Amino acid sequence: MIASILFASAALSAPVNASAVSSSAADAPRRTTVRPTDEPTDEALIGLLGEPIGSSADFDTAVGGSFSNPFMPSSIRPLGGGIYQFLLTDTGTGWNEMFLLAVPHLPPTEPQPLLVAFHGYSSTPNSILHQTRYLQKAQARGWYAMAPMGAHKYNHGVDYAMDNIEAAITWVFDNNLIDPDRMYGVGFSMGGGVAAAYAARHQDPTKPRFAAIVNHTGTVSMRDLFNNVTNSTLLEDPEMFGGTPDEFPFAYAKASAIDYDMFEDLTDPETDLARNLKHTPVYQWAVAGDPLPHLVNQAGLLHDQIETRGGTSSLNIGTGSVHEWDSLNEGAVLNFLEPMVRQDPPVGPKLKTLVHADGRFYHFDVDQAQAGTFSSFEWKVLTGLNRIYFEKVKNVSQFTFSPEDASLQCDQPVEIVLQALDSGPVQVELNGFTAPPTNVTRDSVATVDWTWDATHSCILITENDPSTYRLWTIEP
Repeated sequence: MIASILFASAALSAPVNASAVSSSAADAPRRTTVRPTDEPTDEALIGLLGEPIGSSADFDTAVGGSFSNPFMPSSIRPLGGGIYQFLLTDTGTGWNEMFLLAVPHLPPTEPQPLLVAFHGYSSTPNSILHQTRYLQKAQARGWYAMAPMGAHKYNHGVDYAMDNIEAAITWVFDNNLIDPDRMYGVGFSMGGGVAAAYAARHQDPTKPRFAAIVNHTGTVSMRDLFNNVTNSTLLEDPEMFGGTPDEFPFAYAKASAIDYDMFEDLTDPETDLARNLKHTPVYQWAVAGDPLPHLVNQAGLLHDQIETRGGTSSLNIGTGSVHEWDSLNEGAVLNFLEPMVRQDPPVGPKLKTLVHADGRFYHFDVDQAQAGTFSSFEWKVLTGLNRIYFEKVKNVSQFTFSPEDASLQCDQPVEIVLQALDSGPVQVELNGFTAPPTNVTRDSVATVDWTWDATHSCILITENDPSTYRLWTIEP
């Protein structure tokens, strides 16, 4: 909890004392953007439409954000009507995070849904307050609603923006009565792409996770956006992607739900984070005459990719010729979201998962073999055999999980099938074994390539040759 903000209780459901307001982002000292030469430059920073937005040497000011200052406290400012503006200064990214939070008019007695609304290119969370009624209409339903900045107005889902959004969402969950199974996302233009990529990258069931999202004409492919902008100076800035999609493909792909190349007319099947949305329903919206036709096309491409992966997507193309929030009715969005409850993958069917960094995905903590690129694997659980499969594993050094989380029984022989596309080795750590196993076999032959840690109640197996299918059995 942020020390400079005082609450009478964990649930923020009443006006906060204005004395809690502290210094603004404008008071923070500026940081000079450092170029690869380690020498600061003062180049013009040009927006995607060719518009000048400031100096690259004063990047945070140009893009409407602020670098963090360890001596600057976080702050809160009431805006009226149960809506508050927050500034978090301890995000851990080097960027402050400003966000709006609307709380229910009556203090909730049970957990309520949270709507997260993502702003468009060159806008701020205030655009959602003044150009839409999402915050107010969510309040009218007894929900919480928030609008994060994502570090600055032009963030396009770069890593520090995603981390800032996560910090803001975590803070809201920690300090309010939120239903963890009913968090919803809606985003417009740049925000639609951020919503989709954020949902795909955050699949840890122990943390806030979207139950459903709405993509309103979003930039769900950053490669395709790059190929359609008037000027790419902003995207190539070191504070953004650092260069072109050909030079930094991973940076662009992990900020995208799909990686589409308009010149090849191909959605890369190896780098689509959309596969992680198989159990997250997505409502897609665009108008046929949108002046940014590549974004209308991207909505269709994301819809196709989600359906190809076996997920649930609804593609809706309306009439109109303006690129704006107002083309989609807020009430229709909330009606679509309201019955949705977040779902875990069912036991049995195979699931394909794409990992952008070390972290937890579904039941598993995944450690990458090499950072700075994607890892992938397919997995399924057969409860009748008490067996879990990890297949087509790529760029993973270790899986860590508790068998019970994956619907396996530790008091019976646990079977693990491993197969990797690269040379390995691949390790699997299983938690919850308070006693050593009586036997461990690999392909039905006893092996010594395992250890039991009594302190942490875990078993670690090491598969040194996963190029073909290997069956491990842990006997209690």
